Amino acid sequence: MSDTTKIDYNFHTHTARCGHAYGKDSEYVEQAIAHGFSDLGFSDHAMFPFLRQPGMRGDYSEVPDYINSVRLLQEKFASKIKIFLGFETEWLDESHRSYYEEMYRMGIDYFILGHHMLFSKDKAEFFAFLPIEEAVETYAKQVVEAIESGYFLYVAHPDFYMSWHRLPFSGKMEEAARKIIAASIEHDIPLEVNMVPSRRHQYVDYGKERGFAYPCPPFWELASKMGAKCTVGVDAHMPSDLSTGSDFSYFEHFVESKGLKVVRKEELEERIAKLKKAHGSPFHTPARD
Repeated sequence: MSDTTKIDYNFHTHTARCGHAYGKDSEYVEQAIAHGFSDLGFSDHAMFPFLRQPGMRGDYSEVPDYINSVRLLQEKFASKIKIFLGFETEWLDESHRSYYEEMYRMGIDYFILGHHMLFSKDKAEFFAFLPIEEAVETYAKQVVEAIESGYFLYVAHPDFYMSWHRLPFSGKMEEAARKIIAASIEHDIPLEVNMVPSRRHQYVDYGKERGFAYPCPPFWELASKMGAKCTVGVDAHMPSDLSTGSDFSYFEHFVESKGLKVVRKEELEERIAKLKKAHGSPFHTPARD
């Protein structure tokens, strides 16, 4: 393991507000410090004013509490760790640009794209429940649109679609990957190697290689070949995920073995500062010591 692939930061952290994560906000910070993290970004599932989804995301009325809680922790633990405030959200399409802008004005630092479902008017459907070819094409198209929007720090689990029906990495699956990877390179947006399936022991066969549902090895081999940048996201849903609950050595080995270009945490900090500047947040990124 080299210094460039050591996982000592995470910008993908949920809170109990989403309804399927556990623990106090402060406990996530304490675990991150105990594990030697230098940066921790909270990115709970985005809370929408136009849609309620109990068990998937918190109510929109909880946004002020979320912001205040993370900002207080940022101040309390300033001498030990840099804390950032974000949301993981789907791409809602052009008609909802005002939502992203509003959240930045309210003081968040960044969005990461976690595209789980298709939105239309006031409802949402999980991609996994839609006809597979239609779902994969729409997923790739909308992920590319989100990358082009300029609102996102990075794309969480871009190979998420490979977990829906356990299909081989060929045809529409590879075509979707190429579109997503090409857009990430063109717009210089990192792609996230996600750690959730490893904690749930969700295995699947991809050709001769047996691995987790995602990260999908062929997707990341293609990302490496095409030259995409990547990061690793713990996608923490309980405090212990930031320490003993995750196999960090597996993922450090994964990015090295696939020859992936891993962005430095300093680069992600710089990206956050640019997002805040572009979208008018009144807050400032924590300064380095």
